[in-house]
Formats: sequence, structure tokens, C-alpha cells
Amino acid sequence: MGISEAEIQLLYQRFSRPIYSFFTNRGFGKDESRDLTQETFLQLHRSADRFQAKSDHSTWVFSIAKNVWLQTLRDTGRVKRNAETVSLDALQEAGTLVPSWAESNKDEVLQRILGEERERLLKLAIATLPKQMKSCVFLHFIQGRRQSEIALLLGLSEGTVKFHLSRARAKLREQLAEHFPDIV
Repeated sequence: MGISEAEIQLLYQRFSRPIYSFFTNRGFGKDESRDLTQETFLQLHRSADRFQAKSDHSTWVFSIAKNVWLQTLRDTGRVKRNAETVSLDALQEAGTLVPSWAESNKDEVLQRILGEERERLLKLAIATLPKQMKSCVFLHFIQGRRQSEIALLLGLSEGTVKFHLSRARAKLREQLAEHFPDIV
């Protein structure tokens, strides 16, 4: 069936701003949101000949945007997993662990560094979660969305969202227990 080039133009005019907002609301910067919006419409254009009017145009456009978002999260997780690790001892020996301007605030700087490391470990652990579970965690804990909103955004039941959040907590608690002794 498909849709015409003119219809694609109309979809772009109608949905480019909401799609841009979709990405900015998920924590992406202006430039990255603009790029992801373009990627969404590029994928829409590539799949236009396969569109079957079984769903509304907005559902189709936003499902493509959701897939672009999830792929970006996966790619970001892969990049982070492939990042080089540097030991704190090596940094301390090189004299780069505590910047010279922070000599008087070593405890504060150390706490900041430890906080950043804990955040990095948490992000890596979240990246290992299954796709839907990771989406639920991101929307609930990062974006502050309610379970009912998440259910609507992801096309899931509220019970499924609740289950995913509960299982994610358990998995993260299990994975991070040695790094986060204060997790109960």
C-alpha cells in the first residue's frame, strides 16, 4: 500500500516538533534531538512503501521514534561498555586524581568522583536489562513518569510496567550490591 512523498512531507510538518520534544524529554540535547528527529523521518521515508493503514499515522511515526530512541540507548550502552578503564591508583600516581585547584577540598572531590563512579556503574547495570525493562526504568526513574504514562507510551498494561520495574529493582540490587552496600 504505502504512502506518497507528499504525505511524508505532511507527516514531517505535523510531527517533527512533537518528535523533537519526544527526544528532548528523554534527556537528549538540542543537537542530538534534532539528529534523532531526522533519523526518525529518514527511517519513516525508507519504510513508507510498507506502511499499511492498520494504525494511525501518529502511532506509526511515534513507534519509529521509539525504535530510534531505543537503538540509541543500546548504542550508547555499547560505547560505554567498550570504554577504556583506568585505575584510581594510576590516576593518583600520575597526580591527576585530585586537581591542583581542589587540594583543600580533597574529601569533597573524592566524594564527587565516587558519586560519578557509582552513577557510571548504575548506567552500565541498567544497560544490561532487557529492552522493555530498560525503557520502563528510564521513563520512571530518569524521566519521573508515572506507571500509567509509561504503559501508554510503551503500549503495555500497567501491571506489566509494575512487574518490569519490580524485576529491574531486584536485578539492579543483585548486580550492584557489592558497589552499593547501602542498597537494601
